[in-house]
Order: sequence, then structure tokens, then C-alpha cells
Amino acid sequence: DLHPRVRRQRQMCIETEAEALFDQKLEGKLYAEGSRDTPCIIEVTAKADLTNYKITLNGEPYTIESLMNGETIVINGKTGKITKEGDNAFGSVDLWAFPKLQTGRNDLAFSTNGARVTVRYSPMWL
Repeated sequence: DLHPRVRRQRQMCIETEAEALFDQKLEGKLYAEGSRDTPCIIEVTAKADLTNYKITLNGEPYTIESLMNGETIVINGKTGKITKEGDNAFGSVDLWAFPKLQTGRNDLAFSTNGARVTVRYSPMWL
């Protein structure tokens, strides 16, 4: 059994959330902490009207059919939900699996520079 202080320190590590911002970029890299892959949340806010906006994360494509200027869509790999402006938008995104980050380097590509993309995750430790 763990000492309460050690248990709390581990809980704090699990609860810590990290984020990376890609504002109007065509590509980027994210270096994820942790000792194993972790689900992530991708939040996209359109800075222009977007059609078939594609994010590629480590070779895995996520295509958002349509997003109007100022709208935000969230692809939540932690909960398995997709929302646009808070409403269910599962049918608005073409994907095979919910996003996850691998430990270390993660490569991202964006089909246009018309969006602000935030990737959030909680590092996972064994």
C-alpha cells in the first residue's frame, strides 16, 4: 500500500493536463510527456469558413465536413464525443478512431491555415 503523500502525488500527475496551440498553421509537432499513449482532445475554431478541413495526427486523418468562421468543434478522444458549439456533431467528422498521442514526438498537418487548433491531453504514466 502506498503512503498517502505518494498516492496524492501520483493522482496529481494523472490529473495534470497539457496543451499545444497551433494557430493558423499548416504543420506542427507536439512532444507528449508520459510513459504510454494517451487519448487527446482536439479543439478546432474556424478563422474562416472551412469545408473538408483535414487534420492529420501521426498519419491518422480527421476531416471536419464544414465549420463556419468563429465556430468551434471538439473531437474528444477521452470521452468518445464530438461536439460543435456544445451540440452533438458526431456525423460532422470523418474518422476511423478517436485521437490519441504517442509518447514523445507527434506530427500534425493541417489542410489550410484557416483555423486555431488546440490539442489537450493528460500525460499517462505506468
